[in-house]
Amino acid sequence: MSHRRLATYNSIALLLCVAANTYWQVFCRPTGWALTVLIACFATAAWSPLLLRRNRLVPYVLAVNGLAVVVFAYCAAFLNWLVLPALLLILLFGLGLLVFVPYYFIVQLCLSGLVHPPTATGRWCFAGGLGLGLAIFGLSAGLYGRALDDIAAFERSGYTELKQTFMTEKILGMGILYHVQFCEFDGWRPPLHEPLLNMGYWLHGSEDPLKVSLERRRTLYQEFFPGQPIKLACSCAIEESERYHTDGFFGG
Repeated sequence: MSHRRLATYNSIALLLCVAANTYWQVFCRPTGWALTVLIACFATAAWSPLLLRRNRLVPYVLAVNGLAVVVFAYCAAFLNWLVLPALLLILLFGLGLLVFVPYYFIVQLCLSGLVHPPTATGRWCFAGGLGLGLAIFGLSAGLYGRALDDIAAFERSGYTELKQTFMTEKILGMGILYHVQFCEFDGWRPPLHEPLLNMGYWLHGSEDPLKVSLERRRTLYQEFFPGQPIKLACSCAIEESERYHTDGFFGG
């Protein structure tokens, strides 16, 4: 297969995933930093068959591809329970193939970065990108772990005193602004996707540390983060946008 044709297939696969996600809410809207990383990794991964033919770009492309492997592995982990249903969807509609796009890129990028790197130092560049991705997981675990202590203190205070940090805002906004897992049920889902929150949530047992109702959570969020909106202009997915914008949960 020619390098140009492979880059074209890669681009089509990613565009189909983005289009499907726009209609069916899966990953929701990435937060600012996550969107920047996602665009860089997706674009580089899609066009790497051509970019790796340019010697000056090889170290940078392989480093980004190493990070992209972690990004695609994150996507695969988020969709892990959909693998078996996707096999049925492949038989029925072919749509389920999109669930396997992250695995397709993981294999392709590892082959070009680890098995057959274009330069002698290519593996080190690729490993550097992988290391950066794993370091982000470590950062998330640390931030979330400290936030768990803050949330515990918040509960002990009777929900009157909260240390306001990046991660306590994310935890308090879970279920309202931020989602931590794919929800298969009908209806609107929280519209924002924050990978640092999700990684910390996974690495600490995948349990909500704040045991209050969603309504109480909304009240607390508005009290401690009054400058943050609880409802966005974008509902994330076309399919359930009407329900999101008319739901009385937001107070009108």
